[in-house]
Amino acid sequence: LRNKNLQRPEPTRDVYLYLPNRMMDIFPTVDLFSNLNIATGEQGARGFFYISKSFQDNGATINLGQNIVLHKQGAMLQIGQQKVPLKNFVVTEYDSAGKLQKNIQVANKDAKVSVIFMKNYNQFVVVDERMYNSTYIQLFALENYDTDLYEPVILTPLAKVYRLKI
Repeated sequence: LRNKNLQRPEPTRDVYLYLPNRMMDIFPTVDLFSNLNIATGEQGARGFFYISKSFQDNGATINLGQNIVLHKQGAMLQIGQQKVPLKNFVVTEYDSAGKLQKNIQVANKDAKVSVIFMKNYNQFVVVDERMYNSTYIQLFALENYDTDLYEPVILTPLAKVYRLKI
């Protein structure tokens, strides 16, 4: 809602977004429904989303499973035989105070795939640009939110709750 002049009805109740960690496993299915034209039943293009909870660091590469390999040098991701550049490599970690810390390295601003290593969850998440910019990834995984739109209520590793301000 970038148009601040938009006439909105008076709110009658608070609206909250509940974003649990366990939603990560079903996020591609949730995306299928949000990317469906309800008038025609036509399915939009599927986003790329892959979670690796069982990976192997081989020094120069990290094998994420399912024939997906992260090349540390040159910030490349190999999916099968195809190599694609990484847009972002993100590491998230909760500090001793329970606050999320994130280190975002922009590798190639024109690339379309990003990797998020969620250290406390011991998992890698590989996403395309649409999935990376989704509300779930931005608010749950990265805690990036527009302070004009959202107010954090609960921010824990298990779940995040935001109150919609409008």
